[in-house]
Amino acid sequence: MAAPDGSLCNIHSRTGGSAGNVTGTFTFSLSSEVLNGTWTLRVNDSALGDTGRVDSWSITF
Repeated sequence: MAAPDGSLCNIHSRTGGSAGNVTGTFTFSLSSEVLNGTWTLRVNDSALGDTGRVDSWSITF
């Protein structure tokens, strides 16, 4: 996830092989971040032999 100032928060690292789905709620301390602005989700599926997709995501402050 990329904050408006360009800093990054890693939501999930490559673990669990190609069958692992990333599902859940992830909590971060964003007290040092500027909350106003555009937040983006950056996705990279690095597992071999499968195709990833994002069904939905949201952010709440």
